[in-house]
Parts: sequence; C-alpha cells; structure tokens
Amino acid sequence: MLESKLSTFMVPYHILNYCNESNLLQNSRIEVLDQDCSLKKHYRVTLNDHNSYIIVDASEATGVADPLIKIHNFMLLNNFSAPKILAYSQEKQLIVTEDFGDNSYKKILLEDPKREIELYMLAVKVLAYLGALRANIDLPIHNYISLNVFLIGAFENYYCTQADYVSSNYKQATEELKSIFNDLYNNISMQNTTIILRDYHIDNMMFLEKRDDYRKVGLLDIQDASIGHPAYDLVSLLEDARRDISPETVQKSKDYFFKLRPDIDVDEFNYSYKVLSMQRNLRILWLFAHLSKMPDKVRYKRFLPRVKNYIKNSITDPIFEKLLRWIDQYKIL
Repeated sequence: MLESKLSTFMVPYHILNYCNESNLLQNSRIEVLDQDCSLKKHYRVTLNDHNSYIIVDASEATGVADPLIKIHNFMLLNNFSAPKILAYSQEKQLIVTEDFGDNSYKKILLEDPKREIELYMLAVKVLAYLGALRANIDLPIHNYISLNVFLIGAFENYYCTQADYVSSNYKQATEELKSIFNDLYNNISMQNTTIILRDYHIDNMMFLEKRDDYRKVGLLDIQDASIGHPAYDLVSLLEDARRDISPETVQKSKDYFFKLRPDIDVDEFNYSYKVLSMQRNLRILWLFAHLSKMPDKVRYKRFLPRVKNYIKNSITDPIFEKLLRWIDQYKIL
C-alpha cells in the first residue's frame, strides 16, 4: 500500500530532474510514498490541475522494471485492474503509472471491519478468474526448486547470523529442511499451474469504487508474478502476516474459490494449501525476524507472533510430523 510520507524537499535529485524534463510532469508537487521491504521507491506527482501519477523508481531494484511492465500490461489486456503504464525510462529505470489514490483495502478495513467479507470475496474472485486464464506469458516458474531456494535463503539469512547457533548444526539443519520439504512437495501437482502474484495481501490492494465487480480490486506490487500453484496466492491472502482475518471470512473465501473454480481437485488443493502455507510462513518468519534487527525496519517485529501462530496452528497436522521433529530438535520456534 502506498501512503504519503514526506514532502518535496526530501525527493532525490534524479526524480526532480526527471519531472522537470518531462512534458507530462513539469511544475508538479512531489511526495515520497511509504513502502514495504522492496528496494523500489514510489513518488506521487500532483499537477496544478490536481491530476496525479505515480513514479516507480526501480533504479536500485535490479531487474524489476521490465517484469513489472510485462505483468501490468498482461493484466490490463485481460481486464484486471493494474495501474496503466504511462511512461518508462529504461535508462533511468523510472516508470510513470496511473495513480489509484488512497482508498486502500487496509484503510477501509481499519475504518469499517464489517466490510471484510465483501472485500475478501472480490479478492478471491480476482484469483479465481486469474487462475482460469491461459498463462500465455513468459514468467518465472515457482516450483519446488524455487520454493526451497526462497525458504533456505530466508533460513540462512537469519540463523547463520545468530551467535549462539553452531555452524555444524546449521549445515545439518539446512540439509534436513530441504529433504523434509522435498518430500512434502512430491504430493503437490504442478500440472495445473497458473499465474500467481506471490505478494497477494491487502497491503497491495486498492479499492476502486467506480469500477465494476472484481475490477474494483486495484493490484499493486505485482512484479514478482510467476507460474505456480493456485493455492499459493490464496494462502497469501488468508494468512496475512499484517492482520488477523476472521475464521468466517477465511472459510467463506475458500468455499467461494471452489465455487468459482469447479475444475479444481479439492483434496489436492487442500493438501497443497497446507504445504505452501507452511513454506510461506516459515520463510516470512525468518525474513521478518532478520529485517526486524535493522534500525529502519524494527516494525516487522510486531508481525512475528501472528506468523508463529499460523505455524503452530498447522504444525500438528500429521503431514508435518518430520517437520515438527526438526523444529523441536533445532529449537526453531
């Protein structure tokens, strides 16, 4: 979610210079927008006629700009609400997009929690319709190999820096973790893969009141879109590290997804949901624990109890018997 944070005097020179040279953006007021853990930076540019645009600065986020433009154009072509790309400087790695405003899912739900089911049903509809599309776009594959790369990377980033963590234990724990998840992945079908957005949670969603049906959901921060299992994005939505979601909303969201996707094998999907939930929550736990040690990212510490609860609520399932022993042995939680 993009929120205004600072005023024009904090805007870096290369952004000011870009606006001054642009026919579209001259004589504008520029605000720095808050961002998550991404290396991308965002700025809102407001003109004298009150029209506004967003500048996405990908100059420090290597390899992000081209994938972002590719998936935005694909989503727009298929009638989803991603911000339109209005200009792109490949040399400067700056992208100008449509501005979806400030009416975010997060803001609405803070002000009126009773709208939770309404908003989540729309978000589920986006996933169901996206999953039914033919994925005729070249995107990275999010399979068991990349799942383990991200999981082990998060594990390494956090635990290998702990003074009380013995190196030999770390190496052994890493190999065991890979093996445990490889066994779990064996029962996930990769035959019915689809486009997944990967960071599909309410902080990346805007509510576009004037649009119809599922197009009311404005999609931000989707440059990591991949080809993967459709359960991944539903996990991202319903097991959000940043907020509690009512059990009623979770169940209704799952039921609605299956209603919209009658072609889905429910048993396979539910198994995959459990495994991808565990993979994702362990990865986020280690990532956020690592980030929370940085002076400018201590806010991530407050999300850790919720993520731990997701893990603790799932770990007693019999499919995680080996993982539970691993957690107890290495005192991971």
